[in-house]
Amino acid sequence: MITLQEAIKEFAKQTYDTVKVKGGKNYIQVKDRLDFVRRTFGERVSIRTTTKDLNGLAEFHTEMWLDDKLISTGNSKEIRVGEKSYEKHESVAVGRCLAFAGFAGTELASADEMQNFIENQSQPVAKPKPQSNPNAKQLADDFINKLYDVSKYAKTMKDYEKQKEIFAKEYDVMSLQDSNPDVFQYLVENAQQIKQQTENNINGRK
Repeated sequence: MITLQEAIKEFAKQTYDTVKVKGGKNYIQVKDRLDFVRRTFGERVSIRTTTKDLNGLAEFHTEMWLDDKLISTGNSKEIRVGEKSYEKHESVAVGRCLAFAGFAGTELASADEMQNFIENQSQPVAKPKPQSNPNAKQLADDFINKLYDVSKYAKTMKDYEKQKEIFAKEYDVMSLQDSNPDVFQYLVENAQQIKQQTENNINGRK
C-alpha cells in the first residue's frame, strides 16, 4: 500500500501538460492533480468541499482525507459569484488543498487560481450597493432634534461641535450618504441652519 510520501515522490516524476499564464510560469491543472490522487489512492482518499454564501461572498473549503486522516485543507473566496465563477473557485479550493498536501509543481497556486487572479487585476470588483435604510428619515429627524437641543444650551461653538460629533457617531449618520443620499442632503442642510443659529445664539449672549 503506497504511502503519502511515496505518492508525492511519484507525482514529481510525472510529466503533465501545463497551462502558461502571464508572467511566463507554467501550472499543473487541478484536474490532473486530482486524477493522479484518485488513481493512486483509490477509495482510501476522500476530497470533501463545503461552501458558504454570505451576502454575495462565496467561501469554499476543501479537505483531503487519506485513510480517515485529515491531510490538508484549501480555501477560496469570491465576491462576484456567477455560475461559472462559482465552479471555478470551487476548483481553486480543491487545487490549493492538493498543493498543500504535496501534489504541486514548484508553485503552490493552481492554474485556475493564477489565471483568475491575473484577470481580476484588470477587472475591478464593484462594491456592493448599500441597502437603503427604511428608517433613514426618522433617524435624520432624531439627529436634527438632538442638534436643536444642543444649540439651545451650548456656551461655545467648540462645545456644540463636540456634541455634534458624538451624536453623529451614535446615529451613524454618515452611512446615509451612500444608502440614502436624499435624506443625507436633507440632514446636511438642516445641520448647517442649526450651526448658524447656534453661532447667533452664542454671539447674542456675549
